[in-house]
Amino acid sequence: MADLSGIDRIYRQLPSSRSVRLLRIHGRAQRPGICDPVIAVSLDMVDLDTAPPFDALSYTWGSAVCEELGPSLLLPTKKRQNVLSCEDTIIPIRPNLHDALDMLLDTYDETRADFIWIDALCINQDDKNERASQVRIMDELYMRAASVIVWLGQDDRTTPAALATLEKLAVLGRDAVPCSLDDQDRAQASVSHIGIDDLLNQAVHTSKLGIEPITLSAWISLIAFFSRPYFSRVWVIQEVTLARRIVAICGRRVINWESIVAASFCVLYTGWQHYLSKGSVMELVHGTGEAAVFKQFLADDRACNGSTRLLSLVGCYQLFRMPLEIEFSETQPFQDAPRERQVLALLFELIQYATSLLLDARGSGASDPRDNVFALIGMVHAKSHHDDVFHRDECRFSRLVDISYDHPTNFVYTQITRNILRVQRNLAVLESRETTSERSIEGLPSWVPDFSIGQTPARFHVTGHCASSGLGKPPFPHTPQTNEDYFLLSVRGLCVGKVVDKDRTLEWESPGRQFDEICRVAMNLPFSYPLQQPAILGHPRPTSRAEVVARTCIANGWVDHHEELDDDVTELASHFLHHLAGCISATRSEDIRRDPSLLSRAVSRTKLALSRTKGLTKQRRHIWQLIGEEPSNSAFSPGALTEALSCFRDQPGLQAVNHNGPGPHAKYRGAAAYVTRQRRVFRTDTGLLGLGPEDLKEGDEAWVLAGMSTVAMLRRGKAISTSSEEARYEFLGAAYVHGIMHGEAVAEDCIPANIVLV
Repeated sequence: MADLSGIDRIYRQLPSSRSVRLLRIHGRAQRPGICDPVIAVSLDMVDLDTAPPFDALSYTWGSAVCEELGPSLLLPTKKRQNVLSCEDTIIPIRPNLHDALDMLLDTYDETRADFIWIDALCINQDDKNERASQVRIMDELYMRAASVIVWLGQDDRTTPAALATLEKLAVLGRDAVPCSLDDQDRAQASVSHIGIDDLLNQAVHTSKLGIEPITLSAWISLIAFFSRPYFSRVWVIQEVTLARRIVAICGRRVINWESIVAASFCVLYTGWQHYLSKGSVMELVHGTGEAAVFKQFLADDRACNGSTRLLSLVGCYQLFRMPLEIEFSETQPFQDAPRERQVLALLFELIQYATSLLLDARGSGASDPRDNVFALIGMVHAKSHHDDVFHRDECRFSRLVDISYDHPTNFVYTQITRNILRVQRNLAVLESRETTSERSIEGLPSWVPDFSIGQTPARFHVTGHCASSGLGKPPFPHTPQTNEDYFLLSVRGLCVGKVVDKDRTLEWESPGRQFDEICRVAMNLPFSYPLQQPAILGHPRPTSRAEVVARTCIANGWVDHHEELDDDVTELASHFLHHLAGCISATRSEDIRRDPSLLSRAVSRTKLALSRTKGLTKQRRHIWQLIGEEPSNSAFSPGALTEALSCFRDQPGLQAVNHNGPGPHAKYRGAAAYVTRQRRVFRTDTGLLGLGPEDLKEGDEAWVLAGMSTVAMLRRGKAISTSSEEARYEFLGAAYVHGIMHGEAVAEDCIPANIVLV
């Protein structure tokens, strides 16, 4: 926050809630005691409804460059006093704002409006009531601005290569920008000819894609550009999304914003975003000429999710421009329905829009965690105006939270979550609850997501004809009677088992160690799994332990398709066994290199020989035991595993140890790594296998709750001291439990229990 002097004279009280201050930049002038010329400005108070044409600046208060690049790739900065003169008062400002004002005078001076709105200067940041009042109209302010000037910061030595790469991707993605939610399939199909392997294959860049080759160093430069702090700031989402016209500037280079949008959708729909991260290129760079140049950048893990943040920003930007798709009764057109029903339908769609924004942008940078909600809720209000959703006297419906900095963060997060629950009438938002160890907001109810941090672990993508509970809608959130009640949530459901065992691997341990431990947990499952394959996938049939493990560790679906696997196990078994073979081969890769016959002997032996093979089975014995139980005609049989092992005979362990590398094991490993990250496989006392939050303990309970499409993991607390005798539970997070994800655990005559989440 800028340390403003002469605050009483410069920041006179705004006369109304519609009043704003606009900044006029006069130029540079000498001031006594300061060597360099000082930028001179003045502030004018105007009514927003009658304000003269003005621009708005979108920037980050802190450093705008990617500091992790290090001094070898960052350009030197000149020494100066970061001050400006406002009404003859010298005001200290932050260095990046000084850079932005210099840019406005030197690069963008001729075409900019006479006035500009800049939050750090036009709002009295020391007056929290004024801050809240200005935040309430900030959506209108950015929508009314003639241009939103996006200041990305000064150049660095990677900027030219990054922007050149951006333009090449924009060419590839020119048809990949969806115009509506229904247009996404068409947009994705426009780049379907581009494969994952084309990313680093420079030979096909010209011949197949029609662009100049993109080098590895150019890709890393683009990652550095995506990692600029600007793209991780939460207020940027509103500022960019609501803009009528965007002028993006980096150093002295003007960037076409639509190129950023097209390039982002190209990266998204080709799947390249999974590889545009430091972790994915670290191994590729190792031993090459580029390693020395980018060594400091790649070694620093502070900016690993740059492409994810940019995709979230661009996704919100494009989502705002898509029309609301209102689902209504087929027997009565929307326009003929009573206004009360129209308002409810519109409000439901706005809540869906708000939820998408909150979940896509969660964890974006904000100096005040309440802004992670306030910055996005303003966009919902703006969306209602943009799409002409409500009549003038109904606009109150689009204000989903009370924007006030008098409310603590836990209240703000609870308020928006309750409003989402009230309108959606399901518990979907609870499934975004992050792992407990990551939560940072004090006093936050266990069932309320912490919107100040990113989504960890990733949400389950459960598909099918019904929710896991099959219990219908949840209880409508009651009107709270006391402050304590506001943080409680009444739900109903059925307990389907208690945790009696879980895998005990740590985050840093190898996939081989993890899957051996998972197999240990599964070895205690009953031979006949309690619940067979659901009828919607075909005729019920016995399910082996190996198949249960294979399906559970990827939540019964491939990450890139978001579709549930059918009951044909042929493809699943092949990918799963190649993954296990990679785990085994990697475990003893050094031994195998010294004695290749060790692997050859294992490949050629029978089930009995496999169980007795020394060296290979010693460290991964639970994997061998699980597969060893399979009959010879099973897709998961020992013979099928030996065939998978033969793929690693020529280069044992080399493919397996490269988590991002190609190979027959890669598809399953990638899906399992994504789904199981920050989760643990567990077994219940009822003989079920599931995948749940990493902080599970023995005795925790698995519940199917009304209105929740996944299984809820709960930890029992004390009973409420009321006559209702409802038990209190801490909500730990969502889980996948094999065999009950489509209501199989809910009998027609079941009586669900009423419980309270704290």
